[in-house]
Amino acid sequence: MIVKPGKCGSKGCLGRHSACGFTLIEMATVITIMGLMIVSVLNGYELIVSSKVKKLCQDFNDVQTMIYGYQDKYRVLPGDDPRADQRFPEGLLAGDGSATGNGVIDGNWNSANVSDESFLVWQHLRLSGLTSGAVSFFSEVDQTQSSPKNLEGGRIGIQSTAAFNAGGITDANLTHALVICSDQISGKLAKLMDIALDDGQTHRGAMRAIQSGSMPGPSTETSLIANNLQYTVCMTF
Repeated sequence: MIVKPGKCGSKGCLGRHSACGFTLIEMATVITIMGLMIVSVLNGYELIVSSKVKKLCQDFNDVQTMIYGYQDKYRVLPGDDPRADQRFPEGLLAGDGSATGNGVIDGNWNSANVSDESFLVWQHLRLSGLTSGAVSFFSEVDQTQSSPKNLEGGRIGIQSTAAFNAGGITDANLTHALVICSDQISGKLAKLMDIALDDGQTHRGAMRAIQSGSMPGPSTETSLIANNLQYTVCMTF
């Protein structure tokens, strides 16, 4: 039997370009394309991560800007404003009003108590026009909408640093007046945020991280941060 070049016979495939399989050049091309696709996917993932970090960091910067804006306008801290009920039709005062105007934002950053200054911060900021959101904090539904959320769905809050050092991240020893916290942030993002805004060490400096739900307690060292777990990230200013 005569086997023509390029055809398959009883002894296998003959010829430079066989219909029975790929040439080395074709295989190399396929492998190269697959490699480029993998690199493209990885680069796309890193871009998404980078975008998330920038947005989460921007939340901290935005809150600081709003706090300073309120102080410049009214010469008092939002939430601690003793005249909020006079400035705004729906403005509320914290508690019995005895502690308002003392330069301290009382209450925990994640308070669910409408009478806490840390809770009313957001109402005062919104009524002043410095940010948007719900301003009626009387019903339970209103209260669930009161605090802003980060892109991971975690709560963003603020309180005075003195109380936070004891009742929040207990080894923080932060020195500035106020502290902002943002919850439900993955360990991977928390580490990158600290690099972007502080010293890259999640257990020291102005920014700290602690596993979500672990307050009060010590901050988590960078080497112990698990990428797949959620953390509360806090920063003083």
